[in-house]
Amino acid sequence: MMNKAQTNTSPAIERAELYGFFAALCLRPVTPGLVAMLADGSILEQLNAPSDGRGAQEMALFISESPAIGDLSNDLTAEHARLFALPADVVPHEAFYVDPKKRLGGQVTTAVARFYENAGAQILRQCIEMPDHLGIELQLMEFLCRLEAELSESDDTQKLYQCRDLQKQFLEQHLLHWAFDCCQRIVKFAKLRFYKAVALLLSEFLEDEREALIHSGVSERKTEQIHAVQL
Repeated sequence: MMNKAQTNTSPAIERAELYGFFAALCLRPVTPGLVAMLADGSILEQLNAPSDGRGAQEMALFISESPAIGDLSNDLTAEHARLFALPADVVPHEAFYVDPKKRLGGQVTTAVARFYENAGAQILRQCIEMPDHLGIELQLMEFLCRLEAELSESDDTQKLYQCRDLQKQFLEQHLLHWAFDCCQRIVKFAKLRFYKAVALLLSEFLEDEREALIHSGVSERKTEQIHAVQL
């Protein structure tokens, strides 16, 4: 998922790549490249998560158990569909966790779509998922982080601060309100340790985001050099 080999990467790009990595895992089944890394254990070398963290430990356990899985790719694809695509136990939509009546496609979903529009994000044009799907909300944060990186290279400090404020607003008003509960359900209902590990790693990352963006502010954040594995 992440490693320290890449240098001279801005914190905004590092965060964008992590958001993009988790978004891809929520929206699409794992790719053959990632399956190969899981099969040979090399994914562990890419992780820049604390080795004593629950996410890294769960991933290590999955890798140790994966030789006993008959068809790793097919099993992971089926697990992804069950957790993120089919109406099942997890329901990775903000409305399910925020709306008292758990109405998908209602006011909560509309509010998320409106936020995307106001932020200038066009991530819904080629998307079949509803706007409040976990993967789409992670994509919105990826978009804003990449925009921050671009604006950091310009002289438009006003737009830069607006972009950072949009990130904080989206985390406060949307993603951090429900993503932790969703990750807990993924851990509870996933049959394979891989998606349990992904949910735990995402929770750990979002907790870092909460601390950095809500309490300290984006501009004060200092991060290690990391980049996402190309999916």
